[in-house]
Amino acid sequence: TEPIRFNTPTPDVSADIAQIQDFVREKAERNLEQCKVFEVSLPSSITGITSDSNEIKFTSLFQTPTLNELETLSTNPNGSSKSLNDEQLKAVKQTGEFEVNSIYFPGQRHRWRLSKLLQSGIQTANQTFFKELSWALYMLIIFAHDRIISNCFSIKASIRSWKRGFVTLFDALIGLPATYSESIDKQVENERQKFLVIELSPHENEKIMHKQFCAQIPRLLEMMLEKEKYTYRQKRVFNPIPPEMLPFPHCFTTPNNIDIDLRLHNRDLQIKIQQTVAELVSNSTPKTWFNTTKRRLINEYKNKQTELGLSKEEVAKRVQTELNREYIERAFKTIENSSAIEKLAPGLGHLLIAQASAVLAMQSVVDKLNEQLDTHLQRTREKLMREHPIKSKISRWIEAKIFEERVNFIRQHEWDAHRLSIDECRTLSNEQAAYFIQRDWTFRTDHESTLRLNLKSTTEPIRTIKCSRSIWFPKNWIIERTNPLPVEKIPTMFAKFNYTAVEEQQRTTLINADSDARYNLRRTTTYSITTQYPFWRWKLCAVRVFCWLSNAIYAFCLVIPFASPFSFRALFSLEPFSPDYELNEKDLKLHVKQHSKTQTFVSRLVALWRNVRRSRQNFEQAPDRG
Repeated sequence: TEPIRFNTPTPDVSADIAQIQDFVREKAERNLEQCKVFEVSLPSSITGITSDSNEIKFTSLFQTPTLNELETLSTNPNGSSKSLNDEQLKAVKQTGEFEVNSIYFPGQRHRWRLSKLLQSGIQTANQTFFKELSWALYMLIIFAHDRIISNCFSIKASIRSWKRGFVTLFDALIGLPATYSESIDKQVENERQKFLVIELSPHENEKIMHKQFCAQIPRLLEMMLEKEKYTYRQKRVFNPIPPEMLPFPHCFTTPNNIDIDLRLHNRDLQIKIQQTVAELVSNSTPKTWFNTTKRRLINEYKNKQTELGLSKEEVAKRVQTELNREYIERAFKTIENSSAIEKLAPGLGHLLIAQASAVLAMQSVVDKLNEQLDTHLQRTREKLMREHPIKSKISRWIEAKIFEERVNFIRQHEWDAHRLSIDECRTLSNEQAAYFIQRDWTFRTDHESTLRLNLKSTTEPIRTIKCSRSIWFPKNWIIERTNPLPVEKIPTMFAKFNYTAVEEQQRTTLINADSDARYNLRRTTTYSITTQYPFWRWKLCAVRVFCWLSNAIYAFCLVIPFASPFSFRALFSLEPFSPDYELNEKDLKLHVKQHSKTQTFVSRLVALWRNVRRSRQNFEQAPDRG
């Protein structure tokens, strides 16, 4: 067989079609081959046919060559087996296999592998020997180590399990503290954000705006504390929303006279910018731009691939990087020349480009550091495999060493990202981004460790269990003002009783103080038991027994005997009674609840005889009709 050659590209075609034809031609010439000789078995002359036995069979005119050449390669023309040459014997001794060149397929080789019973090869034997040694070493340095201090099926795990069992037993008996503490990361992050902007002072043009905004901070805090009050007013009063706050400043200066523009942190402006930028970029980039540019870059690097000595992966990576760079430059140019963005705010386009450039610079720095880390780890792996040929076959051992090397590399280059990002931003003349990165670097290196030592996380109980008991007598019921906060207790007063002028005046003053205040009548007392302290189970048991006993006494000794339809009061009282009360928010007094009116035995008899008398009178007043 021999390779096939094609004549391409076709004359008078476009550049895109010519590139496609060249690509198809290269693939075809690399993978397709044709036979040099194709034998055709011609039949005998028709005049020589004398019987059906030598009749022409057209299916046997064209005979395809036999490509199964194993028999041909292994035997001589006289049928005897071929002997192996010195190179093949050497290969058998080393690897237990040998290769023979193909006859029909130039460049291809057939491989024969001997049975391991006959010959396995020196290299294979060494690999097997090293594998068995690595397994024995694994049992010694990994498996034995795990059975002592690993987290599963080890002496350490058994001690930890026994400890957990005893702790659980004591917890079930007495109730050990069960708390959780929030991480101090949130507090550290808040301090970092304060540190980033603590040196900033308002720009000369916005100092008045800054003072006016700061004057409204107490009002903002008041609104946050009384959010429920404003929500309640919104349902009852027309136009209850508080007045709109004044705009806050965006332009500041640093002690080094660096101008800081924070307009991009305005959420309303962010929404407008996203919509505008998306429309601009989509309208300015043709649909065929990516494919056309990518083909152009591929052709450029294909011509330079041999000169630069680049692999296919490196070429693809460089093409993608160049494509991204050209697209970013195109988008930046569109944003900078856009009048729609300039209408939103003067100089906003330049600010957007500076912010995007800073982000891209920081991302490129991170990518470079990741590449350095991957390269370092790959070299470390190769070094370990070279220096420890047996241990390196233990995957857990080599992964542990790689992890240690990763940690060491990260510690050594912990602040390289900040340093390189600052240099990149200053190269781009982006002093604002460089300033904030420098402030973050200073906080991380000088203040964060001290803060983490001094800050203490708040400890909260995991569970808070509540038990309630009923208040027996209405005079002990509690009236609370729930809105506005904080909650305050109000003296309990009944409408059926008379009070002094001073008490009535205090009640009237309280009602007129806030017309939107909300009040609640509480008839139960609630006890809260937390899991923060030891012996909380005993305390919970005592409180629950007390509450259940109190509620049982209240139900069986007060409600059922004296306040229910089956009570002694309902049996012996002459008049109906109302055992329940409700709070009237207009006068803050307890009034008899009309729906709780209960008829007694005597009142039911009186009502019955009244109905009988009324029916008798109606009967007697009716005319006699015979």
